[in-house]
Order: sequence, then C-alpha cells, then structure tokens
Amino acid sequence: MKTSLMCAVLAVTIVMPALAQTAAPAGEIKSPSNVFVVVLAPTGRELAAICDGNTLRTFSVPDGKLHLTIDGGGTQMMALAYSTDGKRIAVATAKGEVRLFDSETGAVLEALPPSSLVTYGIALSPDGRVLAVAPAENPVQLWDVEHRKLIGSLENPFSGSSALAFSPNGKLLASADNDAVVRVYDVVTGKVRSRYDALLMESFSVAFAPDSKQLAIGGADRVVVVVDPLTGRELRRLTQKDPIGSVAVLADGKTVVASMFNVDHMSEAKNTVAWDVISGKLTIVAAGKTFVAGATLPDGRLMLASVDGNVVKLWGIR
Repeated sequence: MKTSLMCAVLAVTIVMPALAQTAAPAGEIKSPSNVFVVVLAPTGRELAAICDGNTLRTFSVPDGKLHLTIDGGGTQMMALAYSTDGKRIAVATAKGEVRLFDSETGAVLEALPPSSLVTYGIALSPDGRVLAVAPAENPVQLWDVEHRKLIGSLENPFSGSSALAFSPNGKLLASADNDAVVRVYDVVTGKVRSRYDALLMESFSVAFAPDSKQLAIGGADRVVVVVDPLTGRELRRLTQKDPIGSVAVLADGKTVVASMFNVDHMSEAKNTVAWDVISGKLTIVAAGKTFVAGATLPDGRLMLASVDGNVVKLWGIR
C-alpha cells in the first residue's frame, strides 16, 4: 500500500545517522571506455551510457553484456532518457540535436529539428508521446514525438533547466530551473501549476512519488525538500552537510533516497541516505557512495548506479 505524505511541514536535521540496512550489490558493468552519463531502463533489464563523450553504449543488466554501440560522429552527447517500456532511448547533444533510437536494433526512430543550442536535459513522458527538452539558456520545450512537432515552450522568465521529471501519471512536468526555482507545469497546457522558490541555489534533481502527489527536490542548498506539486507547498525538509546530487522516491511513497557529493572535490563520493518522511528516521544505505542514476523497477526495488572510470556498479534498495 502506498503511503501519502502528511501535510504539516516538518524540518529534520540529523548530523550522525546510524548505519543500518545497506544497499545490496546488484551487478557490475565494465565499459570499454570511461563513462560520463548513465541512465537505467525502468524495466531494470538494460543500462545506457555515454562513453568518452561521443559514444552511446547499452548493456544488459545484471550480466553487463555489451548490446549496442552507437557512434556520435564526434558530437558530444549530453543527456539520455529511456521510455517507460525501455524500447526507446532519447539522446541529446551539444549541438542541440535530439534523436530517439530503438534500444534493440540501434535504428534511429525519430530525429527532432536541431536547436543549435547545447541540450542539458531530456525526459520522456510515461506514455512515450511527449519529449521534454532543456536547451541551454532557453525555456524547456515540449515535443510531440510521433509528429516531430513542437507543442510549445514552457513559461519561464529565467531560461535554462538542470533537471526534468515527468509525474508517473503523465500530467505534470517538474523543472529545476537555473534561477533556483522549481516549477511544475501542466503537460497539456504548458502553464505553470506551481513554483517552489524557497531555495537560494539551484537544484540538481527532482523526483515524483509513485502517486504523483509529492515531489522530492535536492541540490546545492544541502537540503532535501518534499513539496505538493500542485500548490508548491513545502511538506517536509531534511538538512544535510553536503550538496544533494540526486533524489529518488521508493515505491512505498514515503521514503526518499538522497545521494550527496563533496562540494570541494566533486569526484569524491559521500553518503547515500534513505529518509522516512513520516517518522523522520534517517538511514545510511550506502556509506561513501554517490549514485548518479536510479530507476524504480516493476518489483518495487530502486536500482541505483555509481560510476568509477569505466566501471558502473549497480545497487538495489527495497
């Protein structure tokens, strides 16, 4: 049963949480070259990686068998996104190109008209029909994938976004914008449904709860907040010592997993914690490990990925 978050705002600051249940190793993948960007398929059966900046490789999970290698032709690849069924991979480049590939054959399914601007983020809607694109210094764009048609640019007076996430019901899109405001948009109208502007610095990650009724936010402010995406009202807050690189919400709807990094040495991993937003309990699930990608699998597990050079390690949390 999914548990909804309570409505009252609760601030929680825990400096020394005890080591408890840890993330369980779920596999290791070795790429032929260094890995820079990783995304996990929601099916849990595949992983895609940008290697050496301009090569896309996919691997089966958990055995790590190399499946596809797609050459970017010298153009730097910037962002990846899987469709919910894992059958398509969207890739954005530094030249503003966005292509959708068949994850089984590597064939190009769609290619959107290039914007000539570097694209930092992309996200596919749960039904795969809408693609959100975040070009540098421009408002987020929504594209009709099948017809390669621009539905519209979202309302945003301060252009640029560092993270995008569709709600599981496909009705909302959250954007962590470069003006330190997190905006939630109506996917159909493109209008702003809510905004959360209580942070001083930009957010790096946004993630919806499975019921689409809560939104977790983490970033440079060293806090994790949970807000109501329809109103922007803050429901819960957790303060930490380090910046938050990524957040995810477990299938129970009440546990937020947050991964931190060292602000002075970004390559240095810090802790990953699980935060029960109802009780306030904080548990270190991976000491000294920073995860760069996550996906909630059909069995309810959260699969996470960490990167060290050309090695991607997978971990599972239930």
